Amino acid sequence: MIVGVGDIGSFSRKVFKQIKKSIGMTTKLILEKLDLIKSELDYIKEHMVDADSILSEDDREALEQARKEHAEGKTKSLKQLKTELGL
Repeated sequence: MIVGVGDIGSFSRKVFKQIKKSIGMTTKLILEKLDLIKSELDYIKEHMVDADSILSEDDREALEQARKEHAEGKTKSLKQLKTELGL
């Protein structure tokens, strides 16, 4: 098939329009996915638990021991400790 110069220009314009349309669709999909990711990230931030508020088993045992010692009178207040240390 022999293609004339005018046909090449017309073909190039059609290809360019198709590429432009495809890029526009791709950009739209990317933006939609970014919006979805942002929404999911916002949800995660709102429902995230502070890692410092979670007690490990060792922490629980230490807390239980401290409460027991406090109940038995084996602990001192900060004020008592400062007095004893002369602070």
